[in-house]
Amino acid sequence: NVHTQTRHQPALDSYQNEDLLKLRCAWSEALESVQSRIGEQLHSLTEKEMLTESEEEERGKLLEEWIRLLRERDAVLLPKENSGVPGARDTRPVPQGMESRIPTLFADVNDQLRQNPKHRIVIGERSNVSGQDPNQMIKLTTYYPPQVKHDQHRVCAISAWDSSTHETESLNCLTEPEQRVYLTLQVGVDVSLPYGMELEVVLRKRVCVRVYKKKSLRDSMRGLCRIFLNDVG
Repeated sequence: NVHTQTRHQPALDSYQNEDLLKLRCAWSEALESVQSRIGEQLHSLTEKEMLTESEEEERGKLLEEWIRLLRERDAVLLPKENSGVPGARDTRPVPQGMESRIPTLFADVNDQLRQNPKHRIVIGERSNVSGQDPNQMIKLTTYYPPQVKHDQHRVCAISAWDSSTHETESLNCLTEPEQRVYLTLQVGVDVSLPYGMELEVVLRKRVCVRVYKKKSLRDSMRGLCRIFLNDVG
């Protein structure tokens, strides 16, 4: 997917909040369900005229759990900065080359199993980044199989592709100084752990690129000769 704009417009990133909203909704519903059960238990205890010592202790524990659930719900909907809760604002310094906002992917595996128990589970299939048109995505044909490299912390794949397959002017000509060209890359990663089942996680990354003309061998030799002559002179 290709998107162009001027350098004066706000820069684009890979953020999407669709899964974050789904996660917050599911999380809130789960908390409300637990609160409802606790409320029923508290109501049955308050209806009694006299409570035993064990019942008094039980009521105190239920009230503590009720308060904890209220705080947890507040933390879900309005998370504190740098708390690590999905959607929380991160004010720590951003490493070079990294984006300041981290999108959330909600792996609602149980829901997908209920809908399609025999189908392959795909996470993030519809979690499009802002401005992405899923109908404009093009399957890339690489010149050679991707070279996959990995260690304990990361996995990368390196390959080459033909940009002319997009049939877009912004990739078939030199990028103007005032222009910004964004590509949205989408890859599927097969995951088997920790769920114990085969599923696919769809990841998206938006990158800003610039098409420029490489120096020819003649231009490079001219530059070297010019430097050499200046040193001799």
